[in-house]
Amino acid sequence: MPIAVTEPTMLPTEEILRTALAEHDAQEGEAVDRSEVISKAFVALDSPGNIPYYRPGITAPLTVCRFRCMLQDTGYPLEVYMPPAESDGLEGGDSGANNLYGNSVDWSRLKERWVGWGVEIPGEQPWIKAELEGSSTLISGFEGLSVDARSSPVALPTSVHGKFPETSAKGSYTGALLKVYDPETSYQAASTYTFTGILSTSSLPTIDDQDEMDEGESSSTYVPTLHVLSSPYPVYPLQSASIATEADADREEVLDQLSGAFGVDDRLSAEFLLLALISSVTTRVSGGFPLGSLSLNILLPKGPDAADPQAFKRIVNTISTVSPLVSPAELSINLISKGSFYPSMVNAAGSTGLQSGVLQLAPSTVVVMNEDTLEGGDLKDRAVDNLKALMNVFKMQKLRYKYPFVAEDFGMDVDLGLVVVGQGKSFLPVDLHVPILSSQPVPGTKPIDDNRLKAIRRYISEARAAAKSLSIPDDVAEHIQSEFVRLRKKATEEGKTVGEEELKRWMKIARLLALSHPHRVLTKGIWERVLSMDAERLSRLETR
Repeated sequence: MPIAVTEPTMLPTEEILRTALAEHDAQEGEAVDRSEVISKAFVALDSPGNIPYYRPGITAPLTVCRFRCMLQDTGYPLEVYMPPAESDGLEGGDSGANNLYGNSVDWSRLKERWVGWGVEIPGEQPWIKAELEGSSTLISGFEGLSVDARSSPVALPTSVHGKFPETSAKGSYTGALLKVYDPETSYQAASTYTFTGILSTSSLPTIDDQDEMDEGESSSTYVPTLHVLSSPYPVYPLQSASIATEADADREEVLDQLSGAFGVDDRLSAEFLLLALISSVTTRVSGGFPLGSLSLNILLPKGPDAADPQAFKRIVNTISTVSPLVSPAELSINLISKGSFYPSMVNAAGSTGLQSGVLQLAPSTVVVMNEDTLEGGDLKDRAVDNLKALMNVFKMQKLRYKYPFVAEDFGMDVDLGLVVVGQGKSFLPVDLHVPILSSQPVPGTKPIDDNRLKAIRRYISEARAAAKSLSIPDDVAEHIQSEFVRLRKKATEEGKTVGEEELKRWMKIARLLALSHPHRVLTKGIWERVLSMDAERLSRLETR
């Protein structure tokens, strides 16, 4: 069970429910049996593990549900609302101002709540969705209420189409406005949580003068809304305990699975891929430089005869079987020139608040990019801005957020896995170029047992989660220092160079290689393996 965020000073549950119901009545123009709704809400909250997940068009209004989401927009101002008066009974009544505020308005009772826009977590793989959601079933609609639990899914309004990184989704993604009854709370954009609340609808918050929307829309356009009833729980980076299995995988079994990405029996490339998948930003030194991440450039065999049209898809599919969040991107002039890699605050008709970018992704998402699809062409201003943002993610694990009147380097720290695939060396500042073998493909691998696959997923998850528990014994540190001095002297005698850059690269590999073993200890043997792996990698580069 994940640990809840700091306990907020939320309102009592019944007061939140009464507020949500009063607003629902005023909006819908008809009253419901509030006492029945509140009673059923408390029954649901008594068994939190059985509360269903929000499904657009299926989850009935005024149902208690869970929403596992990425917070896409956390920049709305606090929303002022009027809680229902004590005289406003639970039996229903007239809709409108009297129902919402009581018979007389006491403006001193005004309160504030946090609001934000949440979206389904981009790149979340079906297997982890099933793992996290378990066998929870949908709770049917409340009998006797004016709700339809079986209504058809309705696309989200145009004004929130730009709030999901996958632009092709348009309004078909799952999104909702979140209302948290604690004005002191705060959340970071792109963080992920599971929220529990009662479902309703409300109008979108307005930012500045964005009252004019697309034709047929207005600032009062209604969107799904979750009135949050309890403290949310973080989701990603994933805790290893989230993958339930009694089976254990060994390291060789993990490498066997990852070798399937390359179509050839290439253990070296599989080992480097494993290191990239378990890497994460553990700390940031002065200037925000990230430590712990490892970006990879997988170099496909060169030449038309060696071209494999399925290579990129195979690599993405293999990574998707073991990593919970995967975001593939086939780079093209069209994507770079017309899309947006970074979020921006757009003051234009048809938009409201922060518009998403391709790289606004949850922490631990593995971004797999295909450079072989990038054709020649002129780069306009937007393309240059996109490439700057992409470069900064690789260099600093930081994504720019474009706001009016703020510096160009304004942005948020990110923690993304980065894998670039292509026949040529990437133009992006990757940590390692790893050429894969060009020998004859191995026979197709037989399907792996589901329990074994779960064990492999858990092995990788545990290795990533253990990033801060790595141990480097003193004698090993001394050995590495003396070996570096020896290698530098030897290189000088041979007219070569071994310096600080080589040491940094070796230490980056060594740290992750140690994490990829169950004991999480950097040993002399692992150090020797680092030097051997890097030497073989460089040898492959020289012979390409």
